[in-house]
Amino acid sequence: LKSGAISGVSLSAVIVQNERSERPPEIGTALLTTSIEEFLAADWSLCVEVAGQPWIRDHGKTVLAHGRDLLVTSVGVFTDDQLLEDL
Repeated sequence: LKSGAISGVSLSAVIVQNERSERPPEIGTALLTTSIEEFLAADWSLCVEVAGQPWIRDHGKTVLAHGRDLLVTSVGVFTDDQLLEDL
């Protein structure tokens, strides 16, 4: 993403669990927040989850309810049949 090699794709927002004392340079000017509300208010269409299964349990349904796409990397979460059905 940083190199711009993928046309039309950019990093718009990053949600983290804990506040950071320094801003990671890899995220450029993207929003950096711990707030799901701020994260959802940003202008983006695809959430790529790399935070683990608890994040999907806590926020996956909310992301989808806001009309956003969700790419889950922690696919083990889908062994929970009820969560899979809910999503």
